[in-house]
Amino acid sequence: DEKTTPSLEERRKEGQVIINNLCAYIRSPFLLAERAEHLDESYAKDLQKDFGGDKEKFDADKRAFARDKAALEEERQVRQSIIEEIHKRLQYIGTPGSWSKLDYDFSNAHFFYPIVFTNSCFDASSRFFGATFTQDADFSETTFTEGAPFSGATFLQDANFSRAAFTRDADFFGAKFTGYADFSKAEFTGNANFSKAEFTGNANFSEAKFTKASFSRAKFTDAHFFEAEFTGSADFSWAEFTGSADFSGATFEEKPQFEYALGNKTCKARFSCKADPEDYNFEVSPDSPYKIETEEKEYNETKFIIPKGAELFDPDKPSEQEDNDDS
Repeated sequence: DEKTTPSLEERRKEGQVIINNLCAYIRSPFLLAERAEHLDESYAKDLQKDFGGDKEKFDADKRAFARDKAALEEERQVRQSIIEEIHKRLQYIGTPGSWSKLDYDFSNAHFFYPIVFTNSCFDASSRFFGATFTQDADFSETTFTEGAPFSGATFLQDANFSRAAFTRDADFFGAKFTGYADFSKAEFTGNANFSKAEFTGNANFSEAKFTKASFSRAKFTDAHFFEAEFTGSADFSWAEFTGSADFSGATFEEKPQFEYALGNKTCKARFSCKADPEDYNFEVSPDSPYKIETEEKEYNETKFIIPKGAELFDPDKPSEQEDNDDS
């Protein structure tokens, strides 16, 4: 603090060293975390079936399981305590937190415990690319002022970015969301890159605000863009929708893109013929300068209304579109 170190520059320099060490600890591998799913369950081996009635081996294995389970829980508590202390000092209460101006590198970290960064302010570099979140990750109402690289991150449970603010680029390229992905009312002032992202759960972008957004080659199960606002380009070319797609009430200041010419072929957004046609809604706001132009297409005598230039596909059959990684 200023009593022990009067110079603000020196305080930040020393503080950054501490943060670097804490982040390095969070990034460090913990082998038992790879067995977390197994260790979180009760001991389930059988004396006769698994050990042929050898009670000595059975008891030894049961003790080893209990020991590993306790060690995993202890390590979780240590790492969660670190995150909690960082979170306290990132809280935005009228002004950024006392640690908000410091850099955080959580790249490739394995978070085998819940993460809570609600109402935080990352006012410097924050890196989460390649990170794995095995439990819920809560970034609701969090502000990222220097960009937010989550490219290649994996969210195995719910990911909450509702009301988050990204004042520079937000990079979720190739990120995977297997639970509920909540970006409702989030604001993306820079480029929002969700290209090649995969949403196997519900993807909620309702009332989100985008300046420039790319969902090219993204895969959605259920996608909701209800009353979302796009003030710049909105690229959904080559995106894949296997469940619902709701764009009702959305606003586009530029023509939304659902197909893209690449060399001698056209990359088209694709909509599953196995979905309920009623779950496809492209009736944007009547105040939207640009509409989603639609057309009727039929598959096995079932009629669908989908964006013009897009195509219907059967998710149970091999894809006919080639994935060009150089595009």
